[in-house]
Amino acid sequence: MNKNNQQEENLPRAGEENSRPIKVVMHGRSTGMGAYTKYRIFSLRQEKEIKPHRTESSKTGNHWTDIWWLLPGTYFVSWVDISNSGKHNCGYGCLFVVRDEYKIVEWKGRIPEFAKEFLCDECFNVKAEW
Repeated sequence: MNKNNQQEENLPRAGEENSRPIKVVMHGRSTGMGAYTKYRIFSLRQEKEIKPHRTESSKTGNHWTDIWWLLPGTYFVSWVDISNSGKHNCGYGCLFVVRDEYKIVEWKGRIPEFAKEFLCDECFNVKAEW
């Protein structure tokens, strides 16, 4: 359990009936005209980034889908989202994976040190929009 957050209270524990991996899907893009979107998921227990299990790309390669299979729990997620005009909509949040679903909610507490190097500088200036 993460010492900085009490967000894991309602999650099933390992070994419980609902602890099978859940498919988590995030979409990315790199248009070649400046637009870029990328999601990263971090394990709070292992204190490192979890690489996607599979990435499916479009025919042009400009768009992709990252697929992770995650056990129920709480993860730190960050994203870089830059429009063609250069506007940043970057952010971070708490990824809850529970039973057959997942959702991203506002991160409460300090940003984990191990994830800071992957955050866009704009993340520290922009409040996440939900």
